[in-house]
Amino acid sequence: MKNLSERPSVHPTAEVRASDLGRYTEIGERCHVYESVVDDYSYLVRECEVYSARIGKFSNIASHVRINATNHPIERARSITSLIALVIISRMPSTRSSSSPSVRRAPSPSAMTPGSATASPSCPA
Repeated sequence: MKNLSERPSVHPTAEVRASDLGRYTEIGERCHVYESVVDDYSYLVRECEVYSARIGKFSNIASHVRINATNHPIERARSITSLIALVIISRMPSTRSSSSPSVRRAPSPSAMTPGSATASPSCPA
């Protein structure tokens, strides 16, 4: 077991840029920490990527974790998700009849009388 000190421990293969590391912290092998804060008594195991984040005290980050991933294709994922949803909806069988759709409407407050099935029960005092 490695003895940590008040001075942060950064593995030689790790890269830390524009970040603040607290006391008794450890940055494991091949980790990348950019523009972030790692508070006291926290560590990142190995091959983690952290960008623009604040990691609080006593946090233990497992290996291969990405926080605020900068190289993540969000636009492509959204368009693929939308396309899949459209395909699924277009292939769903129609369950409605060709006449009018069945819509159930809530009764008006004037139609609700005490003791009727649609009235809300009164709470005992």
